[in-house]
Amino acid sequence: MGKSKDLASGNSAAYVETAGDTMTGALTVDTATSTNLTVDSGVYGGIQFKVAGTNTGYITSYTNGSGPESMYIGGADTVNLHTGTNHVLTGGTTRLQIDISGNVTMPFQPAFYMRNSQDNTRYKGGTVYVNKGNHWNNTTGTFTAPVAGAYQFGAFGQSVSGTNTFYWLVYQNGGARGAWYDNSGGGYKHASLTVILNMAANDTVYIAGSNLNLGGQNGMFGHFLG
Repeated sequence: MGKSKDLASGNSAAYVETAGDTMTGALTVDTATSTNLTVDSGVYGGIQFKVAGTNTGYITSYTNGSGPESMYIGGADTVNLHTGTNHVLTGGTTRLQIDISGNVTMPFQPAFYMRNSQDNTRYKGGTVYVNKGNHWNNTTGTFTAPVAGAYQFGAFGQSVSGTNTFYWLVYQNGGARGAWYDNSGGGYKHASLTVILNMAANDTVYIAGSNLNLGGQNGMFGHFLG
């Protein structure tokens, strides 16, 4: 039969003697830098979390002895990856969430969408509908990558009526990376452009061109792929 060990009482001699022992109060496990705290079992090995005696989550691993090993984090209606300084969640922020239906949300994933109506040679000004992380500068018309990775950018628009030349260029750190060009004659011209760029942290992107119609027909977007 297990024995209850009350660590909150300040009894420095408290210890777990046998299987089935329980411990109450705060518990700190200190290990050397190169030493792990190991939870081991024959097939499943893990840590079960409970609130008021009810299972609310787990971290566990599994192997059948012949196949690949798997690790699982779950057991709750919603699983959050959280950053911050307070373990009771009042001082942190959910960066990734998986709900009970399998929906994955990343509320701080860099993304923006704007509609240009103020500059006929560059996508800037106008109305910003999405700017997650505030990495799009609407005054300069420049997106600055917060982290290294692949990013997708796109634009759509219409030229001024009667324009002979209508073109856009995508610039990364001032160098052209993709273009759309039409010199087929007058009338309205419509076009769309999409590129995927590998970017380092603090790289910049903007799209510039000529003869954009400023009636709200032009827009630009971008987001982080990973």
